[in-house]
Amino acid sequence: MLQLFYSITMFNIHLQQLKFHGHHGILDEETLIGNNFEVSVTVNFIAKGPIESLSDTVNYVELHHIIKKYFTSPLNYWKHWLKKYAINCISMITG
Repeated sequence: MLQLFYSITMFNIHLQQLKFHGHHGILDEETLIGNNFEVSVTVNFIAKGPIESLSDTVNYVELHHIIKKYFTSPLNYWKHWLKKYAINCISMITG
């Protein structure tokens, strides 16, 4: 009898201390002057199979571009930003 064992491996991508300047906030002064932001992100994912190329993993450069886009685009409400950010990251990871 042949038994096949599949190993499920969890991978983590860490982007730490990303620094951005954005013109968003609730007060008019915040949108005019802007603020400096620092963010750290961890993405956990399970590989669908063996990782044989970079396309089988999370593209951390694309993840950085997504985060930068939202931090440098003016938004008045963080809840709105977080929802858009989460949806965008999930769609990028799941393909």
